[in-house]
Amino acid sequence: MAEIDAAAPRSARKVWLERAFTLGAGAFLVWMLFTQLYVPTPSGPRPFQWVPYEEALNQAATQNKLLMIDFYAEWCGPCKKMDAVTFYDAKVAESIDAAFVPVQVDCESSRKGPGGLSGVELADRYDIQSYPTIIIAKADGTPVERMSGYRGPGSYRRKLDRIAKKHGIVAE
Repeated sequence: MAEIDAAAPRSARKVWLERAFTLGAGAFLVWMLFTQLYVPTPSGPRPFQWVPYEEALNQAATQNKLLMIDFYAEWCGPCKKMDAVTFYDAKVAESIDAAFVPVQVDCESSRKGPGGLSGVELADRYDIQSYPTIIIAKADGTPVERMSGYRGPGSYRRKLDRIAKKHGIVAE
């Protein structure tokens, strides 16, 4: 078997391919970081208010609505983007107001809410494995839908509207 001479020069084609791959991979990483981590600054107040979990259970029951629980982490780029872009969209806010009681849960918070549950405990209860994860639940907290990952305003609004229709929730 022939031995490979480590000191032998590499072919020009191999050098070119290595450089092209390195540049391509670097450009891809920069693009991913920019598009996934860039979070625009929202202007004005959010068009709806987050409700604490225990209070949301009561509101959902009395208003015949579903819970929309946004599970996030402070360090999560897609979570921040969803919060700044999707949740500030006026049409998304209309869909939320019509059929859902919105709850936002920091999955890494050990601070107890009004009902005595922390974000960590709620994340365990709903088996949250990635961020952001949106759980749509009945008024008793039973999950009926799960969405993971970032969703833009149009896609998110259409999904909320389909879920509301599927569960017989009509806008007032």
